[in-house]
Amino acid sequence: MSGPASDLALVHIAPVRKRVWTYIFDRNPEFVKPWWRPEQDPSDSCRWVSIRQGVNEVARCKYVLKDDPSYGEVVDILAVEVAAPLRGQGIGRRTLGLIREANPGRRLIALNDDAVSRGFWERAGWTRDEPPEHFRFSGVERVTYAEPL
Repeated sequence: MSGPASDLALVHIAPVRKRVWTYIFDRNPEFVKPWWRPEQDPSDSCRWVSIRQGVNEVARCKYVLKDDPSYGEVVDILAVEVAAPLRGQGIGRRTLGLIREANPGRRLIALNDDAVSRGFWERAGWTRDEPPEHFRFSGVERVTYAEPL
């Protein structure tokens, strides 16, 4: 791949505990989602990665490795974001590729909860999987997207 997303590297981030809070990512105004705040009690099963282009962080992701009854061994993406000024340049798709390369033999899945992320997963060609009726709530969309086999 050539262009803006061609020279990216995945860097695993180790959480740092400071008193009550655990810090994972440095503050960066280019990442606008609330997912990157310090956590009080992060799960030991969580993995955090920073996608770098040289020394610059261009994307972030939080995921867990698990066995899913519907999909088998998966990388369950809990949060992913490309730096706001860099969106639309292929960095999100390349980020998914790097995560896939770092976790061979596992299918990638992601929970979707808004129109922006829904558009991203659909443009990436992922399959939408509706939850069972008893897990649906009026006015709330919480569907899973899975990468194609």
